[in-house]
Amino acid sequence: WEHLLEESRTEARERQNSRLIREEQESEYARALAEDQAREEAERAAAEHEERQIAEATAAVQREAQREREEVEALEQRAAARRAKAAILPAEPEDGTRVVVKLPDGQRLNRRFDKTCALQMVVDWIESESPDIYGFDLVSNYPRKLLTADMRCKTLEELGLHPASTLFTKEQEEASDGEE
Repeated sequence: WEHLLEESRTEARERQNSRLIREEQESEYARALAEDQAREEAERAAAEHEERQIAEATAAVQREAQREREEVEALEQRAAARRAKAAILPAEPEDGTRVVVKLPDGQRLNRRFDKTCALQMVVDWIESESPDIYGFDLVSNYPRKLLTADMRCKTLEELGLHPASTLFTKEQEEASDGEE
């Protein structure tokens, strides 16, 4: 019986070894599967993060492009309004009120107006000549006089600007911003 007993023991050892190898392979497979799943999850999360960043960057670029289009459109509208103001200015008379305007950037504008022209014509002329200036009042230096938006319907003669005047531009105060 010994030989059968030995055979039986050998078979049991082989089964035991096979079972251990199978268990080891299964645990190795489970570990590799878990690593693969973790790596795939990390890759998916990274891809989602990258997609979000791309979407956010695209949205930011679109917002910036929209803002730039709006700025360009506003500038074009302002330029069209200024061209329209320039078109309605009366012809410069040979004898009239000489108006010199000094702008904040140091530029000097010089033109003649009829003494019966409203101050608004001078404002329209300044706005048509200088595209970077808007929302301003005029100030005469001597005698010092602030010519605000509510005075723009008065004539140059009524305001004491005839026969000649030098005016400076001054940003409008907060309270009078809506009166333009």
